[in-house]
Amino acid sequence: MRRADVAMYAAKSRGRDNWCLYSPTLDDRRRERRELESDLRGAIAAGEISVAFQPIVRSRGGQITGVEALARWSHPTRGAISPDLFIPVAEDSGAIVELGRFVLREACSQARDWPFLLSVNLSPAQFWDRMLVHDVLQTLAECRFPPERLEFEITETYLLRRPDAAEEVIRDLRRHGIKVSLDDFGTGYASVGYLRRFEFDKVKLDRSFVEPVVSSPEAADVALAVVALGSALKIPILAEGVETEHHAAILSTAGCEFMQGWFYGKPQTAAEIDASLRRPGRLAAPNA
Repeated sequence: MRRADVAMYAAKSRGRDNWCLYSPTLDDRRRERRELESDLRGAIAAGEISVAFQPIVRSRGGQITGVEALARWSHPTRGAISPDLFIPVAEDSGAIVELGRFVLREACSQARDWPFLLSVNLSPAQFWDRMLVHDVLQTLAECRFPPERLEFEITETYLLRRPDAAEEVIRDLRRHGIKVSLDDFGTGYASVGYLRRFEFDKVKLDRSFVEPVVSSPEAADVALAVVALGSALKIPILAEGVETEHHAAILSTAGCEFMQGWFYGKPQTAAEIDASLRRPGRLAAPNA
C-alpha cells in the first residue's frame, strides 16, 4: 500500500492522464526530497540563505533604476543548489513563507541605503496570507526601509484564482506606497482587462519572448505588441533575460523602458553593489 501510494503521487506529479509503476528509485527520490526540505528549513532558521541582487536598468542610458532580490543557497555538502530546485521544494512543503520573509528582511536590511528600487518576488502562499500587509510593514519598520522603494513581483496565476480578492490585496499594498509589478507576462492567461483593472506599476515581459527576438520576426512583433499595449495603458514594460547587445538594441527600439539580464549585470552580492556605488559613474550598468 505504501509503494502504491508513492507511485500514485509520482504519477500525479507528471500531470493529468498519467500512470506510474513503482520502482525503488521513487523511494530514493522521495527520501532525498524530504532531506532537502529538512536541510532547507534548517538553513532558513540558521540564516544560511543569502540574497543576490540583479540590476534593472533604464534602456536609454543604462542607468540602474533598481535591483531584484534573488535567494541563493550554498549547502554545506552539496554546494550551490539551484533556485529551480529548492524554491519548488519550499513551495510544496510550506517553507516558502519562512523563506520569503527571510529574503525580504535580508534584502531590505542590505539595500536600505541604495538610491533605487528594490524588487522582491512574492510567493502565492505569502500573497494569500491574511497577515501579509501587516508583516511587510513590520519588516519595513524594523529595517527602516521606505515602502515607496519596495516593489513586489507577482505572476498572472494570482489574478486568475480569485481576482476580486487579489485586487484588494494589491490595492492594500499600493495604499501604503508599495509598488506591484506583473511578472512573467505572456506565459499565463491574463487579459488586457486584468492589466487595466489591477493598475500595475510595471509589467515584465517573460524571457521566453525575449530570447527569440533576434532570430524570429514573429517574436519581435509580439514584443512590440506588448510594449504598445503597455504604452496604451501607461504601464512601463521591463524585458527580462536580456543576454546580448542585439537583444538590448531590438527591445530598446521596440520601446521597452527597462531591461534586466546578464548583458547588464549578473546577480551580485550586497558588497559588490556597495562597491559599485562608490565608484565614479556609479549608476551606469557595466555594459551600458
